[in-house]
Amino acid sequence: MSISSPHVRIAGFLGACLLFAGAFYQAPLFSSNQNTYFLNGLAHAGYGYLSSDWLALQTDHIPVFSYMVSFVHTHGGDWLFYLLFVGLATAYAVSLSAIAARTFSAEWRWQHMTVFLFMLMFFHSTWMLTPLAELIPGLQHVIPAIQKLIDMSTSGLAGQSILRPILQPSTFGVLILAGVACFLYRREFLAVACMVLAATVHPTYILHAAILTAACMFVLALEKRIQRALAVGVFATLLVLPVLLYVALVLQPASPAQLAEAQSILVDERIPHHAKVSAWFSFGAILKIAIIVAGIAVSFRHKRLFMVLTLCTVTGLALSLLQVMTANTSLALLFPWRLSTWLVPACFAILLGGVSVLVVRLLQTWVAPGKMQYVHLGIAGLFITFAVTSGVLGVHKTIDGARATTQNDVVFYARTHAQPAQTYLIPLKYENFRLASGVPVFIDWKSHPYRDVEVIEWHDRVALAKAFYQAESSEAAAGALAAIQLKASITHVMVETGKDYLLQALPGETIFQDDHYLLRQLSATTHR
Repeated sequence: MSISSPHVRIAGFLGACLLFAGAFYQAPLFSSNQNTYFLNGLAHAGYGYLSSDWLALQTDHIPVFSYMVSFVHTHGGDWLFYLLFVGLATAYAVSLSAIAARTFSAEWRWQHMTVFLFMLMFFHSTWMLTPLAELIPGLQHVIPAIQKLIDMSTSGLAGQSILRPILQPSTFGVLILAGVACFLYRREFLAVACMVLAATVHPTYILHAAILTAACMFVLALEKRIQRALAVGVFATLLVLPVLLYVALVLQPASPAQLAEAQSILVDERIPHHAKVSAWFSFGAILKIAIIVAGIAVSFRHKRLFMVLTLCTVTGLALSLLQVMTANTSLALLFPWRLSTWLVPACFAILLGGVSVLVVRLLQTWVAPGKMQYVHLGIAGLFITFAVTSGVLGVHKTIDGARATTQNDVVFYARTHAQPAQTYLIPLKYENFRLASGVPVFIDWKSHPYRDVEVIEWHDRVALAKAFYQAESSEAAAGALAAIQLKASITHVMVETGKDYLLQALPGETIFQDDHYLLRQLSATTHR
């Protein structure tokens, strides 16, 4: 089969996107936000004793994702979580490539795609620059700054993004990018299906899928395809109706006062870095907005893309300004600025596409026509070398992280000595403990529920845990522990080494100690 065969080129393109997914290495299970989003699914799957954890018994706002986690853990094995992320990262690369190719379709060739994928992979695998900082003196401070700047160009506002090195519900936002790509190729119903599927997995995307669907309908109307636009709207409504009803029913507020209190807790205390413009607006935000504006300007050559990007940006901006002017907490928790999580990478891909066209054009200008074939071979060879190297190194880094285990810390002890009816009181910032050990905990700061009464209860528990760990005397700590025992039957308490006065408030025996923590098992008479 000839290398010019469409099948060979498609296979090569998909292989390159797969290598992109490998280069975008994954953090070990269970990391960061996975400690929140995997809890219900693992609890339902019988992982450890999490089915009795207080948070696992609260309302599940992401039931589809939780079911997926439960199913994979029960029937497939945890390694499939890594594979699922690879599939989504591959879809991300394919979607951005399709958007760039459609924008410059008049002159887009395989050479342009090669240069584009090279840059796309580099900008999403900046971790490979870290060894340079260690090998070359003077780069220790420069490389991290470069990495931070590059990372800003591929993520959204307010610390939110689609693709991070862990599988979580927001990762399914790649389907929104896939929906944009499908719409550009006039697959409107498939586009809507992708958008709604993203919202079904992560209901936070409902507003964004609605805005994007409305933008697509508006474009169809401008094209005088009114019936098509109405059909797309009806189709989207029918698809999203189940998740809308679920959210409306299970997250129904207990009362206006409790809803206001819970929203204030989330916006002002728990996630101001996501929900308050004053907390996240910075130079990085200005850079991301500039990327969106520049990408929209370049997309002018493709009417559909230009209109969709413009309408979504204007709508997101208008809703964001409305939230700032009204200080409405409900609107803040809808995150209208979260549209940037797909707008920034889409617009950045458009800009990379423009750079790819410029690079190839310059090469054609500078190199004699008879030698262009050698230049093309050189570009292809350089890209293949880089793609394979970064993909292999990324996969190796992922595997090393997944295999890494610690057998001499408090988590390992708790996991290997776990028993039914145990509940641990842990420092609020020790968010990895619950899933790593499989043992229920009283509360932590990272993971919180979403229904109003449950948020208030979570906040009360956080205050009790703070009162214990921030106590300045053993008497105050003993009083805080007694108040905690009224909420839950605590059997074990974890204390940082060096805080002996807290241990004096804990009747029982120290059963484990590592370099950072002591673990005290409470006497049976102190808990219910």
